[in-house]
Amino acid sequence: MDSIKPLEYSDAVHVPNSFLSKLNRSALAHSTSTQAYGTLTPSPLLSDPFRPGPGSRGIPSFTNLVTNPYISRAASFYHPGETYPHPHATAFVSPTDHASAASTTTAPSRQEIDVSSVPRGSPPLPSASTSTSSSSATPSSSSTRRSHSPATTTAEFIVILPDHPSRAILLEYHQRVGFSKRPGPNNKLELQCPRCSDFIYCPVANGADPSTENHFQAMEAHYGRQKCEKMKKARDREEELRRLTALANAQAVSNENNTPMEGIQATEPQTIPFVVPAPPVFVVSVCNGVPIYWPVTKGSFAQTFPWHRLGNDPRSLSFDVELRDRGRVRVAFSKDCTGSATNGGCCTACYKITREIEHLAQLAEDAPRQTNHVYLGHHQKEARLEELTKEVRALRLKQLNVSRKLGTALRRVADGKHFVSAILNNDLPRLRQLVAVGVRRGASTNAIIRMMQSAVDGAYQPIPTITSRTLDIALLIFRLGGWKLLYAVNQCLDIPSLRTLRNNMSFTRIMPTVGYINTDDIAHNIEEVIVKSLAAAAAASASVSPSPLRGVSLQIDEVAIEERAAHSCYGILGFCWCHSKLLKLSNWTYSDAVKLREQMCNGKAHLGKEMTVVSAFCFGGRQTFPILALPTCKGVGPKESKIIYETAMDAWYRRAASTVGPIWSWATDGDASRPQSRDCLLHAIRA
Repeated sequence: MDSIKPLEYSDAVHVPNSFLSKLNRSALAHSTSTQAYGTLTPSPLLSDPFRPGPGSRGIPSFTNLVTNPYISRAASFYHPGETYPHPHATAFVSPTDHASAASTTTAPSRQEIDVSSVPRGSPPLPSASTSTSSSSATPSSSSTRRSHSPATTTAEFIVILPDHPSRAILLEYHQRVGFSKRPGPNNKLELQCPRCSDFIYCPVANGADPSTENHFQAMEAHYGRQKCEKMKKARDREEELRRLTALANAQAVSNENNTPMEGIQATEPQTIPFVVPAPPVFVVSVCNGVPIYWPVTKGSFAQTFPWHRLGNDPRSLSFDVELRDRGRVRVAFSKDCTGSATNGGCCTACYKITREIEHLAQLAEDAPRQTNHVYLGHHQKEARLEELTKEVRALRLKQLNVSRKLGTALRRVADGKHFVSAILNNDLPRLRQLVAVGVRRGASTNAIIRMMQSAVDGAYQPIPTITSRTLDIALLIFRLGGWKLLYAVNQCLDIPSLRTLRNNMSFTRIMPTVGYINTDDIAHNIEEVIVKSLAAAAAASASVSPSPLRGVSLQIDEVAIEERAAHSCYGILGFCWCHSKLLKLSNWTYSDAVKLREQMCNGKAHLGKEMTVVSAFCFGGRQTFPILALPTCKGVGPKESKIIYETAMDAWYRRAASTVGPIWSWATDGDASRPQSRDCLLHAIRA
């Protein structure tokens, strides 16, 4: 078998104390108290973690590890560029072997180690290699002192992987050292992680050996990751508990043998002290229980330990706790304790509760939120109770806010129902204006309902609505029934009064013709209705230049009137103009009234049945200006119509033609007398 140089590593990891204890016990069994120590120095830069070459990242090696070629076992756990004493790099050699090595070697050098003897999987216990040479020193004991030859020296060591090794490094590790493996489900192999001892899936059939880098893909994703580190910490805690248990057992043995414990602790405070009796004697004693190791940082032991779970309840703990030295020493005894142990230790039942104590410590340090309160400690219950109290207070405040909002919403719904009921049960004038005023003032629904009730009770009189529709209705009532009817309607309905009607509408007042038709009445109406209106419009527009002349169309038609006489400042109105030429209708005396009555009785005078109205319309405008109101009877023919045309045209040209414009046309209805009177008028104009 070829010999190669020792393997070199890119990083160091923690090795359990249990393995160191085994290593030390084996070394003590094969050596005396004399110990040779080795040193660690950084190797040259290597490009590959396992093979030498330039361009690496500063990786330490086993250089100068072995100071004597006769070694029984060496274990190295180191960081780059540092020198470590025992127990990190130690070789245990007997005095005779050491003397023999001094006579055969000149200086310490790098020792070539035959890796063919390195076992696969977990490192085995050390065993001394026996030489065939008979010239060596005779050992003092066959079980503790043996001779070693330089030619057959074998070093057993532990290979340490980096924190995050690649697949190539894992493959090299498997080829040099080998992973522990076992058959897995689905006929696939499982490899044991050397860091956390968990078995990882490998895509190789059971019975086969991983040979490519892809076979270590799952191991690469697991090694040094979160799950691996978590399981490693749990294993380290378990080892620490076992170490403390062994330390307590050793202390008990030292007390029985009157051996001072301080000497053992001073010799090696960080490792497990072992006293190996020769020959071994097993002493049966009383079970001392298990010392409770409680690494909880969130409170003292009295605050964080679940005391309430001690007892005989089905959910209680499987052990009892005993306090000693005023609570400084805490010992746990299993409920199934046999009461007897060997060498001052504890019984098997008490030894099993160490894992339960570790679980309790982990639960006291960081309990999941969904953990049942029965398994929580006192301080955890207080914290949980404080959280729940804050949550209850927040929910209570939220419930109060919701209840207030709900009460407000219910009141608004009730107010809405009352408002609808008030509208349905009462006929209120100008309801829209009443509600608009309340909303503008910011009144509530109840305030608006009270205003509606006041309106129903007559506490105030609502102002009538002033629109074009209500003004037209008021004007119609005024024309048909007079101002008294308009006043009565205004008091009970939403109709404007006569004053409002006059302030919002313009009334055209013309002088009616009393007696026979004449140009003076027409000229007066033209002056009051047309000329003054146009002058007022020009003054309102602030126009300097006079308005242009426009063509005028005279319109004529008859409207029905009531057959009754009416007295005015101008005289007696209502008599037909055709048959009242000889009647005295103005400057009356009592005798004139008696005479007029006699003429009406004899048939010489009668009242008009309709009124002939003549109005002027300017082309380009929208208004129509009445200039003549003439009562007539049904006996008016073409001759009388001709007189009306001529009189109206004569008054227009005399008064309005120069300021308004000339007459361009006449507009009439379809009465049969209109064409004849038009022909007579045109014939007279041509003649």
